[in-house]
Amino acid sequence: MSDYTSLSFDANKGREQLWEYWREQLSGELPVLDLLTDRPRLAVQSYNAVSVTFTLPATLVRQVSQLSQASDTTSFMIFLAAFQVLLHRYTGQNDILARLCLGPTRHD
Repeated sequence: MSDYTSLSFDANKGREQLWEYWREQLSGELPVLDLLTDRPRLAVQSYNAVSVTFTLPATLVRQVSQLSQASDTTSFMIFLAAFQVLLHRYTGQNDILARLCLGPTRHD
């Protein structure tokens, strides 16, 4: 088996184990964020959404970029973690799920 085939096989095996782990973790009833809203929630989720665009201060972006490099992660993950901390503070809940749609990533 070539090195590439071996690495690819190991990666696929690990990926399947990861999928199985998350299937198990997310099986059953999932927690709902108990966040006060400005309108009552619909009985049936509509998936209608809006976008809000804003600009972050350059100093914050630079600091997060430096932190991401120092911690070997991405700025996206740091902002996501900060958002989840904010939601925890607003709700007091420890289990906060984030549904993300991400495209392909580059591997170095």
